[in-house]
Amino acid sequence: MSSRSTQPENTSDTHLSTATSRTEKAKPKNSLQPIRVIGVSLRGRHSLQKDNLLRSLHTIGITLLAAQLLAMIIWSTLIWSRFYLSPDYVIYHNAWWLIGHGDLNPIISPHPGSHPFWQNNFELMMWPLGLIAAIAPHGPILGVIQDIAIFVAESVIFIWICELAEERLSERVRIIAILVGLVLLVANPWVWQSISYGFHMELIGICFLVLAARSLMKGRRAGWLWLLLAAMSGDATAAWIVGLGIGMLITIPSKWQRAGYVTAIGVGYLLLSVLLHGDMGGNPTILYGYLAGTGVATPTLGAILKHVVTHPSSIVSTLWSRRIDIYANVAPGGLIGIASPMVLGIWLITLPMVDLIHNMNFAAPLYQEIALYVLVPLGTIYLLIAILYRYPRTGRIFAGILVANAIAWSVVWAPLIYRQWLNVPIQTATVLRSVQKSIPPNAEVAVSSEVSGRFSDRRFDYPIYSNGKPIPIENHDTYWIVLSNVAATGSAAASLALVADLADHWHAHLLVHQAGVWAFRWQVPHNIHQVDVPTQPSILPGWTSTGPAGRSDLTGAPGRWAAVATGVGYVVSGDRFTVSPGIYRAGVVLSTNAPASIEVWNDTDTALLAHRKIGHTHEQQVVWMTVNAKRIAPKSSYHGFGPFIIENAPGQPGDTLEIRVSSLGVSHIRVYKLILKRIRTGK
Repeated sequence: MSSRSTQPENTSDTHLSTATSRTEKAKPKNSLQPIRVIGVSLRGRHSLQKDNLLRSLHTIGITLLAAQLLAMIIWSTLIWSRFYLSPDYVIYHNAWWLIGHGDLNPIISPHPGSHPFWQNNFELMMWPLGLIAAIAPHGPILGVIQDIAIFVAESVIFIWICELAEERLSERVRIIAILVGLVLLVANPWVWQSISYGFHMELIGICFLVLAARSLMKGRRAGWLWLLLAAMSGDATAAWIVGLGIGMLITIPSKWQRAGYVTAIGVGYLLLSVLLHGDMGGNPTILYGYLAGTGVATPTLGAILKHVVTHPSSIVSTLWSRRIDIYANVAPGGLIGIASPMVLGIWLITLPMVDLIHNMNFAAPLYQEIALYVLVPLGTIYLLIAILYRYPRTGRIFAGILVANAIAWSVVWAPLIYRQWLNVPIQTATVLRSVQKSIPPNAEVAVSSEVSGRFSDRRFDYPIYSNGKPIPIENHDTYWIVLSNVAATGSAAASLALVADLADHWHAHLLVHQAGVWAFRWQVPHNIHQVDVPTQPSILPGWTSTGPAGRSDLTGAPGRWAAVATGVGYVVSGDRFTVSPGIYRAGVVLSTNAPASIEVWNDTDTALLAHRKIGHTHEQQVVWMTVNAKRIAPKSSYHGFGPFIIENAPGQPGDTLEIRVSSLGVSHIRVYKLILKRIRTGK
């Protein structure tokens, strides 16, 4: 730094990184004015208002982010209209709705024995948000709220980037930095993936965290209010606050007291959450218990810490095994941004907090790492500015690489996000909407987990899971909505077995059977307080699985119901049994007056395992086939290609076998039962 340069008048002016101050010694000739400090100067000198070009860039950027907000609101509304909301949405929307209707201590209701919502990661921000539910309790309001929160966070980051560029670069070069920063913010596909996954408080917390960071770096008292609101958004955001404090300490060591207060607020909120048992939504002994070692039956936090300290290789090996997802989370934002101190502190907190959870699905790009999607572009542009300042030509090349990389990630992953979250057919959504309107507001509802979110504007709404979680009976006037045609619904056979139990064993009244939707009303006897959901049945009624050339004949008693042929093609299909390796007997109970075909398919790798043609039968007949399910392949999913990949967790073990019955001509076929029983284990 030149000996003639002076210190800023406002001592609260700060640097994003002091490490790059060495670059001031080689200031290029095309700079507009002497640079006194390297980093961000947030004193509000209104340079953007004095420079028409910068003002235009500022307007273009905010306009583009506002257009992105509009697109997000349309997208969130579209997902909501198609009913495909994650089961987590039930937790948040139900609590939000109940708070807005006067229940200030709502209970999380996806399964029996649930805890009060305030113990769900100590997310106290839900109570202020509940005021909105008192005014507008219906529609995709929660999704819109988090869309607005992302818009505010990204707008603050964009303004921050503009100020960084204006501080350091000449007019021509600063345009490059600002435009690259805008691309990194807008083109990140993981932001869209995050807002698609129902509602999560992390997306609200990142808004307050960014506002707090910028205000505190400017020395404004309002930053402490934003910091409190960020902490109230839950344990995850409180952990980010700790990272923010670490980053501030590295960035401005002279303001170590301020950084210490920030860190103390984050640590204090986390400790309070643990002491009050507010961490039941993400108990560390459950999430990280495996790190205590294989010999510990009931791991405690102390046992986990002891094993980690004495065996640090377990941490390294776990993180290394998830290196692809760790990279994918930061790559669209420019990757190098994590080296900026302000971002580095938060990344060092996010890395163990998220990527060490026993379920490796959490390491994949999703809402839990939204802080990186918003903040890494800021750090990337800061370092890009340092390169442009000293090596303009190299910086321009690097800027082009950053833009191409961000756009490539979006091109590779945006189409999949579109397909993934519009998984419910329009016809199915239309039927669900009609069923929803017919249900009384005080009735209890049990719904297939993938679409249960839309039914959570009531006191009792329970998602139906294919893993057999029981449904508690709180109100004996119950409605059951089961989907059989949504790919993400674990085992279709389990859903169809529940349909069979409702109709045949529990004598529920069938309201609707259309477009893959089975809706029942069941007046549950008063001596029943819990209903066990079927898991993996071996027998299904044929009427539950009609194909394109079949229909369900539901006349008479349920025991006489059957799938009947309506033309040439599959009379029965869609019954998907999840199986483990072994030898199976597949059977079909049917009657036919003309030739028919019976097939057993492995849907996991689209392989025909068994096939048999039969002639006409005079009465019901059981047709048996032996099926050798010798190779069980993990359920595949899209991983991307080239350098733009993620490492999805393995799917549920087992393959999906499907029994199909087809009519080969004009015939009268009735299919009564489908049977799949394992007779021998092993490959």
